[in-house]
Amino acid sequence: MRSFDTDRRNLLKAGGAALMAGLAGCIGPFEDGRGMPGTTSYEGIEQDSGFDLEGYLSDAPNYGGEIADSTGEDSITIQCGGAEEIGAEGTFVFEPPAVEVDPGTDITWEWVGSATHSVTHQDETFNSGLQSGDGYTFTVEGVPEGVHPYFCQPHQSLGQIGVIVAGQMDSGPSRSEYLSDVPNWDGETVQDRTDQGEVTVMAGDAEAIGAEGTFVFDPPVIQVETGTTVTWEWVGSATHSVTAVNESFGSGLMSGEGETFEQTFDSAGENLYFCRPHESLGQKGSVIVVDPDSGGGDGGDSGDNSTGA
Repeated sequence: MRSFDTDRRNLLKAGGAALMAGLAGCIGPFEDGRGMPGTTSYEGIEQDSGFDLEGYLSDAPNYGGEIADSTGEDSITIQCGGAEEIGAEGTFVFEPPAVEVDPGTDITWEWVGSATHSVTHQDETFNSGLQSGDGYTFTVEGVPEGVHPYFCQPHQSLGQIGVIVAGQMDSGPSRSEYLSDVPNWDGETVQDRTDQGEVTVMAGDAEAIGAEGTFVFDPPVIQVETGTTVTWEWVGSATHSVTAVNESFGSGLMSGEGETFEQTFDSAGENLYFCRPHESLGQKGSVIVVDPDSGGGDGGDSGDNSTGA
């Protein structure tokens, strides 16, 4: 097990969003008879997607911020069922809840205990159907490149959810790349606000704010601790938005001097964002969130732009 690399998060929102755009061509029917292992396979499918893994797995009781590394293996087995019998926290779980494999790997889920479970892809690209019986197995042959979130239909609310990462996760643009045209950023400076539980960022007219450019966020790049609430305050009468690159948070279009939008950041990672009307003018920024308990910090460039908020 190793810590999940935050530079490999992605640009798609977390939660229950359908994340597998362009994934098609599931081959062959399922063999779902009770007591008979189910199998499905893929051929020649590729996809380019990103995923907020920590956000999706936030309710999984046995997920501790790590992803199991099973790259280099032709096939792997994931346990599915009673947490106590598996030796994990929770009631019902997939163990490990997050695993990285090479594209083309065969993934087998093995039932533990007598309860009824399913292995159901977020967009039902694969689905075992409801099955029960200790030792029952369901296999996906040749999992394609991409991120595959799945869950157990009866026990999703108990956190029986998991993610297969096949190949490199799309990290999206780096901070230096994305913010290269921000007029009030020098390409390096990160304003340290880790000693503050609440932080304000000005959003709007650069001249009124006292910054270079036309419309800006100021300061453009800040670093805060988990649990911090960031408030954006409008300056001037123009219409602006605060919109995460991965669309995980957003104010919508708002106008008016003194208008505010706030977001509390509970998960470590970098959150690139922009103003929809003025992105082309460089009205963009970043909130870097660090977990004080992990001893992490970030003063340099990072390609991660996800949020668990």
